[in-house]
Amino acid sequence: VFTFFGRKEDNFRKVIYQAKKQQFIEEKIESEGNTKKKQLYFLVKGLKKLQVLLGQIGKLPVYIIKSGEYYSAIKTFEDFLMGETCNSEGKEVFLCDPYISPITIHPFYILKNKITSIKILTSNISEKEKLKDYIKKFQKECNIVVEVRLSKKIHDRYIIYDEKCWSIGSSIKDLGNKDALIKDISEVVQSLSSLFRERWDEAEVII
Repeated sequence: VFTFFGRKEDNFRKVIYQAKKQQFIEEKIESEGNTKKKQLYFLVKGLKKLQVLLGQIGKLPVYIIKSGEYYSAIKTFEDFLMGETCNSEGKEVFLCDPYISPITIHPFYILKNKITSIKILTSNISEKEKLKDYIKKFQKECNIVVEVRLSKKIHDRYIIYDEKCWSIGSSIKDLGNKDALIKDISEVVQSLSSLFRERWDEAEVII
């Protein structure tokens, strides 16, 4: 099927290699009489990926946060965190948010015992000393390592977890101030993960 659509055989080999490496598929050698054939089988992780690609999972949820609903905004964000991470195997959360404060950390308490670390890439920090103190308490109570780095090259707000990512229409610390959407953009997760890591490596270490 791959070559039928005009792809080169070399590319096919590379795709199969990457798919096996990411545990999407496995290769088995089966015997038919005196002939041995290689067979490819989808693993559970691969089937889930295939379902997403074929659109069989259904409409991806969009979380709507309305202006003026400050308390329900945090609740909606917490519901999003729990709903989107409960069946995944990831242990790290990557957050890109140009404007952060101590309030930014608070909703992630709901992921206690579910993740091991949060990496936050930002360009502006409000109440820096208070944030540092809050993070120390958060880490002690939740056993989640929090790292913060500063980059002036970022603009968009997004979260990456496992093999999924979402755009956020507002900085977390400002949720409820204006209408905002949290939307699944997992189709670009690989590109966005690479960009995040690139900016992370060159950013200034704050915490």
